[in-house]
Amino acid sequence: VDNTKGRMVAPALVWMLSCVFGRFLPVMLSYQAVLSRDKERQRMWVSFWITHALFAAFESIAIMTLSTSYYFIKTVVLLFLIYPSPKNAMAVYESVWRPSLKKHEKFIDSGLESLSRSAVKFVNQARKLGIRHLRTQGAAAIQASIQLLTAPPQQGGEGE
Repeated sequence: VDNTKGRMVAPALVWMLSCVFGRFLPVMLSYQAVLSRDKERQRMWVSFWITHALFAAFESIAIMTLSTSYYFIKTVVLLFLIYPSPKNAMAVYESVWRPSLKKHEKFIDSGLESLSRSAVKFVNQARKLGIRHLRTQGAAAIQASIQLLTAPPQQGGEGE
């Protein structure tokens, strides 16, 4: 019996459930928390999103190293973070992520600052190169484009 269709549907279903429980439902519950102005509830959802973001940061590596059960594992973790309440996410954040982020905060801030400086330098260099290229080659490129657009069609060729 060929069960190809079943093998294709199961991962798609698990992926869909992962999206529902990992994104759509938390977005709505976070939105409701913001509207409620309940600081504890908001903190729980901020903790969830920090944990979710860090989980997502490791996701690409995990996809390559884990078997096809990755989305199943992801769904189970996301369900754990949400149910029976988002306090599970807060507990993971408080016991795992917060101490680790706090311990490495200066290093992370330094890295982000360095990355930001490098990005600004890169953009400025690209802008200067682009302006220099336009100054030296722009007129010739525009002239060549105009010639191509205004040139009469060439006559003769195969089949004429």
